Amino acid sequence: MIDKIISGLPIQTIKEPASNPGVATPYEVTSSFSSYLKNALNEVNQLQGAADKMNQGLATGQVQDLHQVMMLRKSQRLPWI
Repeated sequence: MIDKIISGLPIQTIKEPASNPGVATPYEVTSSFSSYLKNALNEVNQLQGAADKMNQGLATGQVQDLHQVMMLRKSQRLPWI
């Protein structure tokens, strides 16, 4: 009896879901974020070094433009804004 019921049903094959090329894997997301963070920290480090040189130049009298030093200090604190 079950064989008669089963034989009348349409059979569908189950397919593996296709990988979505637009969706990043967790590894890709993590490595992307870590490279972004590393680049951002390098940028901040470079800005801090430049600002320190300007401050030193201002203190020794080599740099006369206080506005330039202050703007560099501000960009060093807020590099993404």
